[in-house]
Amino acid sequence: MNNLSLEKSKMDIEFWTLIQSSVSRRPEQKTEQKIVDYLKSVNEREALLLIKEMINQGSTISHVAVKRVLRERQNVEEIFSYLADKTNIQTLGLWLECIIPKLGIKRAIALIEKLNSDTNKLAEKALYWLPRYIKSEDEKSRHSIAYLKNLVS
Repeated sequence: MNNLSLEKSKMDIEFWTLIQSSVSRRPEQKTEQKIVDYLKSVNEREALLLIKEMINQGSTISHVAVKRVLRERQNVEEIFSYLADKTNIQTLGLWLECIIPKLGIKRAIALIEKLNSDTNKLAEKALYWLPRYIKSEDEKSRHSIAYLKNLVS
């Protein structure tokens, strides 16, 4: 094993140790920054897979990682699709706070509409949070929210 591989292995172990510390409570800022720095050090596709695993393990900073690491729209959409069935109304608020600035309100609403089902009730949960992201002059987005309201009625 060369020095580069050994160094990467040590980083991987440290990363997962840090993730474990973020499961039951939000870690210190320094720890959070180490996690984000590690995720930024790998390619975005790998970071996406690591963030999915963070979500599976119940990390309290998965949404922070998405907000600070993921840049490509398709990866943001994929992570939101991945957690659509795993989120409750409170955690959905955190996730919308992350994805709306990256996708835009119209694309986010379209994604919610696409992912909505009888089992996850995503549209119903999202309707609580979405109005805060709509500008009063944004007629199309207001119509999209009205459409979501009709979906859940």
